[in-house]
This record gives sequence, C-alpha cells and structure tokens, in this order.
Amino acid sequence: MDTRQLGAQTGAPLGMEGVAFRGALAVLGMARARAAPMTEPSLIHVAGPPEAGKTALIEAVLARSDEPVLVARCIPISGSRTKESAPRSDRELQRLRRAGAAAVARYSFPPERDVFVDFFETGLMLNLSQAVILEGGDPLGSYDLRVFVAPTPAAGETVPPECP
Repeated sequence: MDTRQLGAQTGAPLGMEGVAFRGALAVLGMARARAAPMTEPSLIHVAGPPEAGKTALIEAVLARSDEPVLVARCIPISGSRTKESAPRSDRELQRLRRAGAAAVARYSFPPERDVFVDFFETGLMLNLSQAVILEGGDPLGSYDLRVFVAPTPAAGETVPPECP
C-alpha cells in the first residue's frame, strides 16, 4: 500500500497531530490484520527525510498498541559488517522506550550487502512481538507495510499529487 492510499483510508487532515494519530491507527490495523499473534510479527518500514516526523509517528503507534512492538533505528554505513547497539544515551532510543517499545536498538548496516539473516539474528529479534518497526535506512528490502513520512508543508505550500 502506498502513502496516498494510507492517507485516503485515514482521512487525515493536514497537521502533524491528525496525521500521526490517524496514521498510527492505520498502521496498527494493517499490522494486526496481517500478523499471526506472537509467531510472525509484521515488518513495517518507516522512511522519510530528517525531521519529517518518523519518530513521532512511531511514538503514536506505540502509544496506541496493546501488543509488544520492537523498534530498530536503521543507519546505512560504509564497510562490510553490521552492528547492533542500544546505548542508553541515545535520545531517539530513549523516546521510543518511553513511548512503550518492548525493545529498541540502533542497527547499522552496509547497504550494498544482503543483511537479511544478520538482522534476524540480532538481540532485538530475540524478543517476542506483534510488529517490528524499522525506522530510517532500508536493510531488508521487503516489508509487510512501507510508510513514508513527508515533512509538513510550509504555509501556502501544497502536497504534490504524487507522493513517493
């Protein structure tokens, strides 16, 4: 499903609060409809430019979920090795923990390498969950749902008819 369909389904008005709330409900509904409880979590990729509101959308999803949700902040890096970490000092991870994520991690990966198996062997993925949200970079390439968070338009600016 692309972002135009998501927006049309939610009827979200312009303004971050309405979009985050209705978007979170739509994301949760699609994840619940697709996943078998605790056996096959939904994979959700949340992409968008810096400061667009990706973390805010994820916080809204977490606040409205009564099921365990894992969150990975995915960062493309140069090199050939993947790295998982969950530093307590990382402010974005702190936000996600406070919002109710069952577990969080920062996952650095080389985009030119297939890291699918590496990701599923991380400590994060040892936790049971209904959904796994990957924010930022795209380490897997295949997801149950892709969400693109666009920046809020400036005053007088309109949303283009064709969103990425």
